[in-house]
Amino acid sequence: MLAGHSHGEQVRLPFYGPLVVPFAVDEYDWGFYQTQAGPLNVNASIGHSYEYNFRFNCRPEITVIEI
Repeated sequence: MLAGHSHGEQVRLPFYGPLVVPFAVDEYDWGFYQTQAGPLNVNASIGHSYEYNFRFNCRPEITVIEI
């Protein structure tokens, strides 16, 4: 399963993680996960949200998937 990007939550503190996550994201904020529904990949994207015009400890990312 491929999910829409979350911007990696843009501001991530070392050893803590993201400061704020969108509603209903829970632990699936950024990365590859094994879920009951199957594999899930959440991309950090290359942009930013309208609230925050910067990134901290969250590098932009483009995912390439070969089928």
